[in-house]
Order: sequence, then C-alpha cells, then structure tokens
Amino acid sequence: MENNHPDDVNTEAYRLTRRRLLAGFGGIVAMGTVGASSAIGSTAGASTLEKAFARAAATSSGNLIIDVQTEPQGYNPLQYPNASSVWISGQIMDGLYWYDDSGNFSPLLAASAPTTADGATWNIKLKQGVTFHNGDTFDSSHVVATLLATAKAPNNVYGGQLGTINSATAVDPYTVTFTLAAPNYLIPDVLATVPMCHKGHLGAETAIIGTGPFMWQSYTQGSNLVLAANPNYHLGAPPLANVTFQFVPAADSRVVDALTGVSSISLLPPFNDLASIKADKNLTLIDSPSVVMLPLHVNVQSPAFSDVRVRQALGFAMDRTRVRDIVFAGKADIFHGGVVPPTLSGFDTKNQFFPAKQNLKKAKALLKAAGKRHVEFTAVVYAVPNAIAAMTVIQQDIAKAGFVCNIEVLPLAAWAAVLTSHKFDMCVSYEFNGTWWAKDGLNPLTNYTSGLFTNWVNYNNPAFDQLLARSRATSDRNKQVALWKRANQMLTVAAVNLIPVVPHLTGAMSTKVHGLPTAPMRLDYLHLHNVSLSS
Repeated sequence: MENNHPDDVNTEAYRLTRRRLLAGFGGIVAMGTVGASSAIGSTAGASTLEKAFARAAATSSGNLIIDVQTEPQGYNPLQYPNASSVWISGQIMDGLYWYDDSGNFSPLLAASAPTTADGATWNIKLKQGVTFHNGDTFDSSHVVATLLATAKAPNNVYGGQLGTINSATAVDPYTVTFTLAAPNYLIPDVLATVPMCHKGHLGAETAIIGTGPFMWQSYTQGSNLVLAANPNYHLGAPPLANVTFQFVPAADSRVVDALTGVSSISLLPPFNDLASIKADKNLTLIDSPSVVMLPLHVNVQSPAFSDVRVRQALGFAMDRTRVRDIVFAGKADIFHGGVVPPTLSGFDTKNQFFPAKQNLKKAKALLKAAGKRHVEFTAVVYAVPNAIAAMTVIQQDIAKAGFVCNIEVLPLAAWAAVLTSHKFDMCVSYEFNGTWWAKDGLNPLTNYTSGLFTNWVNYNNPAFDQLLARSRATSDRNKQVALWKRANQMLTVAAVNLIPVVPHLTGAMSTKVHGLPTAPMRLDYLHLHNVSLSS
C-alpha cells in the first residue's frame, strides 16, 4: 500500500485509529500525552500513534502543520493556479495587489493602485526596498518578465484574464507600463491573482522563489513540503518559524490528524465528520461558502452531447438535492446553471434554469425531441472521494431518463491529460478556484471564450465572446455585472458545464492557531503571514 504520510504513518493504520478515536477518544488523548513529549527526530521503533503525537509536538515550536488532500502537479504558479498549488506558492510569492485580511483590495508589491486613461494602457508604481528570497532586488524588470510570460505556454493560465499584451516596459526600476490589444478595466482584480516571479526562475517547477513571507525549505515527494519564515519579508517577519504542508489524500486520515493534534489545520475533511469536529473543544470548524466547484464539463463536440437538447436533458435528469444531501451532508448550495458561483460578482439569483430536484418528464421530452431514447457516455472522474461519490449519485439518477453513464476514475495527472486533450464526453473534478478567479464573474466565464486553450468543452459562440469583450471595455460596474449575467445565462442554456452544487470550503483548525483571516478572498488564499501558534 502506498504510504501518503511522513514518518511511515500508514494510511490503513490511520483508518483503524480513526475508528478507535470515534469510539473512545479520551483514552487515546491520554496516551498521546506521553508521545507528545518525545522529540520529533527520535521516533525510531515508535508506534504509529507515538510518531503522530511526536509530530504534533513540533507545532509548539512554531511549525504550522497543514493537511491537504492533493499533492500539486507542479509548483510553478504561472502554470498551476488551482488551490492545491496556490495554497503553497501563495506563501512564497506575492502579487502586485491582494485582498487584505479584511477582504479589501490593496497594493502589496505595488506602491499604489494601477492607473489608466483608456483601459488599454496601464501604469504601475512599485514598492521599493523589497527583495526576493535569494537577495535579489524586486524591481520592474521582474514584473515585465512575469507579464510577458503569461502570454506563452505553459505559463499562460492567466492569459485569458489579462488579455493580449502588446507591450510591457520597465519605464524605470520602479515603474511599469503595459499596453493591451483591447481595453480591460478588470485589470486591477486580475493583477490581484497573478504572482510576481523572479525573471531568472520563470520556468522553475520546484524550489521556487519569490518575495513572500515564507521560503521553500525542503520537499519530500508524496509526503510533505516544508517552508521557512522569511525574516526579511517586506510586511514584517511572520510569527511562525515554519509551515509544513502534509499531502494526505485519505480523508479519514486528515480527520485523525486534526483530532489528535498532528495537524494544525486540516482542509477538506469528510462532510459527515463536520459535527464531530465542531463538538471538539480543541478544534475550530472552518465552514465557509466559497468557490469550491464540482464541474461536470460536457464536451459539445462529443458525439453523445453534440445536440444541446441532450445536454439539457442531462441537466434536468440530475437530482441536485440528492448530491447535496448524500455527498455533502447539506453543506453545499444548489446550483441551477452556468459557471459563476454565488460568491462572485455576476451571480444571478434569478437563474433557476435547472431544478433542484429531478424533472424526469422534461428530461425525457428533450431526449425525444433530439431523436434519442438512450444516450451512453463516459464520465472521466478525478480520483477524489467527493467527485466519485457525486458522480455515482448522478449516475443512478440520470439512468431513469435513459442515460447510461460509464464512470472512469483517473489520478490527477491522467485526468488532466484527458481534460486538456479536449476529446472526451464528460470530465468531472472537485476543485477550489478561489485562488484563480478573485471576485469577478468574468474570470470563470473567460474559460469559455472561443478558441481559448482553457475552453475544455469546445464551446464556440461569438455572441458570448462579444459580451465578455464589452464587459472589459467599460468601467461601469453595474454594466459589467449585467453583461456577466447575460453571458452566464448563455452558458446555462448551452449546458456545457452541469455543476450540480457549490460545496462549502471546510476544515478543522486547532484552537492554538491564531490570526488566520476568514474574510472572503483571504481564507481562499490561506495567507499565513500573520498566523501564530500558542503553546
């Protein structure tokens, strides 16, 4: 069995331990008092629990231990904007702007807000006195290099949000000017998501460097990544000495880590365990509406789904309430269509196109109109429990309408290869996009621009593209939001992403953890600069 824990803590042993914990937690806590007194480096011959408690003792010396579900595919932030990567790279790298601990848009590496006269040419003044982890001075040359890199594969994940950059110039060491091919008044929000990289390390996959509060220290593939505090951080040295990200794919194991004190923060525990976490006096339950998504990407070029009526029939055949209640224990919002989640500007409460409960009559009528009685397809599912469980529920429900769904479960790399091939019937994942989309509904909508690489489902609609272009070309916020709602309605009717629910971002946090911001856009990024641990 593959070992996904440091210090040879076996996953199966963790599962068994969890059962004992929930049956008789008090005895294990007492037993842990002895284990926690041991030094973390002297666990040879120790039992699984003794090793766990020894690791937990390290938190008292300023090591914040965070359990995460997924080990990132890579650590280059210009290639991997998803949460599993950005929760780590975001501690290492800063952006020009950010949403501060109160959720307000503020300069970070910039000295002031960006300025523009026409939405196409932007000017940025940079903060002085900032250095990278290797001692190099942060200046305009690094900003120019980063911006230009976003236009070239494989570093172009932010290219769609920024738009085509015609030129980027270092006017002086602390002034940058860049010009876009078309106006984009959303640039400030986009720049709050783009990390500023060292011009000499743009292609780095590991040992990445930045200007952020923590520095890359050590990495053990399949186990953990350790960051060390940056004593020269421009906002002041962090209170913590280290942050350790443990890669713990087994959800049960993350719960055990939280209950035993092995982890300081455990993200995405099983939804059925949230009540136990909430009841534990040593833990604080994290339960926040956020940008956690359960996308069902439906390929419009698939023979099974080339007819929009078939795609819509699938949407009506799904029972979203069953997905919410069975898979997420009620901790999710029913999603009625499109791709803009409730926490972003442009979400439309009036969009109720797809029902909460299955509408079998409507589904069958749409299939009949398309000349179909049965439709068989393959859903390629990223191998995480919530995605698999949700698709299993959906598989059962849509069968009543005449859909035959074959589920193929793949690990992340293999799943991503299918998605990026643009050749599939359906791709399903469970992902957190708050680290990529900031606050504007334009960002998830942009992925469906005709011809864009991230348009996985091959959607092509010039009228949709025009709505997005118009939203970028105006500085009127009300007009922007209205245009996003119209564009989102187009995607709803096109049924190209049949997201059933939007789950909450959940986790278990030790009561010894202080200063973790929970405002929108801060919990999303898990910014740890001001976090401390009490003994």
